[in-house]
Amino acid sequence: CSFETRTNRNTLCFRINGRQLSEVFIQLPSRKELPEYYELIRKPVDFRKIKERIRSHKYRGLNDLEKDVMLLCQNAQTFNLEGSLIYEDSIVLQSVFTSVRQKIEKELESEGEDSEEEEDDLDDGSESEAEARSVKVKIKLSRKEKGDRGGKSQRRRGRGARAKPVVSDDDSEEEQEEVRRRWITINNISGRNSL
Repeated sequence: CSFETRTNRNTLCFRINGRQLSEVFIQLPSRKELPEYYELIRKPVDFRKIKERIRSHKYRGLNDLEKDVMLLCQNAQTFNLEGSLIYEDSIVLQSVFTSVRQKIEKELESEGEDSEEEEDDLDDGSESEAEARSVKVKIKLSRKEKGDRGGKSQRRRGRGARAKPVVSDDDSEEEQEEVRRRWITINNISGRNSL
């Protein structure tokens, strides 16, 4: 079993033996297709729901995102037999998420140590090196999944209307910067199968 991680323009894609690892986690089966799943799993979640929560700024930080990703994996482990492909993939997903999170936190810590020096060198209004290097992980839906949205046409937002992380006026400048740095978008995980 070979494991491959591809990073392309800050987008992560995980494959095992050429098969995209997370495709079965994109969308849950319907209640009609798999009613026993919904009887057993109290809080169902999939990457489509996680992506929607990111877009609507429901996550205040990596901890909130991590809770949902770990819940998704735990649900897969609860419903599927130990040793099954989906069960094993959920373990790999947990490991990958934890590893990426640790890498991000390590980078943020090292950037925090250098931030005082960087702030002295920056002109007003310029983007910091830390912001320029922020990691973005994205979920990309296949054409079939885009068509499964009930036939409603969706208008793409222009560049100026792109969603921004929520920053409270009550937050200090450091907290606001932390929110901006930790903002992660999930994309480039496609496919549709049952959990």
